[in-house]
Amino acid sequence: MVKKMADHVLRKDELYAPFFIDMLEQEDFKTSFPINEKLTILLGGKIDRVDRKEDVVRIIDYKTGKDENSFSSITSLFDRDDDKRNKAAFQALFYSWVYDRVKGNSNVKLQPGLINRKEIFNDQFEYGLNLKGESIQDVKYLLPEFENSLVVLLTELFDPKQPFDQTAKVRTCEYCAYKEICAR
Repeated sequence: MVKKMADHVLRKDELYAPFFIDMLEQEDFKTSFPINEKLTILLGGKIDRVDRKEDVVRIIDYKTGKDENSFSSITSLFDRDDDKRNKAAFQALFYSWVYDRVKGNSNVKLQPGLINRKEIFNDQFEYGLNLKGESIQDVKYLLPEFENSLVVLLTELFDPKQPFDQTAKVRTCEYCAYKEICAR
């Protein structure tokens, strides 16, 4: 299955060529981010791939599951009560946000997207993410809203007055690596 997926990715790359690979599984790709006047944290991750063609930089995240390429709003990506929240789209936007902070260039378009096993075999596969059914050609206009939502989330997370509670959704605990610690 992995070989078949790799072959399809290479075929799609051949159709997209010529382009330049800027990063592959870049370790330790991160940015310093102030939460408040006393606390600055490092945010980042391992971006699967970043490539560039002319004035378009694609932030690519490979997925082996059934992840969707679409989401309804930035707010929906941060809605922890929504079981269908698109975590893969969140990750792609997060990587785009980090990339823009680290290597920002106003002369290029940033295009986040997923390449997943579910869609790569479809002849009509189109790279990218869709917001409300529209393909995102340059995510930069969404990044300020994404950052604002991220600040709210991180401020809450690092607020010492905010208690850590177990989730009310026991099903969430099924695959949690820490379920023995919290006795679920």
